[in-house]
Amino acid sequence: MSDTQYNKFFSFIQSYMVTDEKTGLLRKITMDEVAKRLGVSRVQVYNYFKSENISAKIRAKIIKEFGAKEEDLMSDS
Repeated sequence: MSDTQYNKFFSFIQSYMVTDEKTGLLRKITMDEVAKRLGVSRVQVYNYFKSENISAKIRAKIIKEFGAKEEDLMSDS
């Protein structure tokens, strides 16, 4: 994953908003919540950010769980 791809992936996750169950207000998703939705550990989520190549299986899961598009996660380069 190039720096640009890393930045796109990280930016997507950092900008993802969820509704807080207690207040009903929008807030940023936590890494624990990202990990839970992907069925992996929080450490593994951070490893995805560092990865040279996120597998097609993981990209598909992110697209499904977060309503992302391929271009939200990967750069054109």
